[in-house]
Amino acid sequence: MIASSKGTEPGSNTHADSFDWPLAFTAEQYLRQQIDRFLAQNQVARDLAQRMQQQTATDFFEWVDHLVLDAREEEAGARYGSRDPR
Repeated sequence: MIASSKGTEPGSNTHADSFDWPLAFTAEQYLRQQIDRFLAQNQVARDLAQRMQQQTATDFFEWVDHLVLDAREEEAGARYGSRDPR
């Protein structure tokens, strides 16, 4: 017999499984635009993004952990749910 903890079986209704993650299409579009601007200005990053797509079929966007944007982008970021980390 294999022991298991309640709530850890596949399909169980744990808190993590039951949370309904909202989609944020407009925020994703905004972030993709910012990343595209960065890639347009940085040849090394652009080459890496192309290699990632060709060799692993992964999108550079999916690997981005965070963005540091110009202060002039603060209002736009706030519209899409960005919060001041200070």
